[in-house]
Amino acid sequence: MPERMLKKQQPSDEKITEYIGTGHRKILDCPEDELSERYELHKELRFPLGDKYGWGYKYSHKTKHLCYIFFEKLSLSLLIQIGKREIAAFLKCIETASNN
Repeated sequence: MPERMLKKQQPSDEKITEYIGTGHRKILDCPEDELSERYELHKELRFPLGDKYGWGYKYSHKTKHLCYIFFEKLSLSLLIQIGKREIAAFLKCIETASNN
């Protein structure tokens, strides 16, 4: 089980980087850059889903939730939400990636 950032006191940017590691900080910035090119991106630091998930960034476009990235000890977790219209394309993408 990953060691997530579960203390309810809001972490500073420096604490987040220290917790996930500087290498993962670079990885954390990458999706944000990509999403910003495609969406009117809004990022929030949240403790959204209770004590099981802890702190993370919520990314959304206008009112549409895109994903969460949760902070873990020297790691990250990505939680994406897939709508009914996107399921077929997502499954095709997974199948293509699995065959490579």
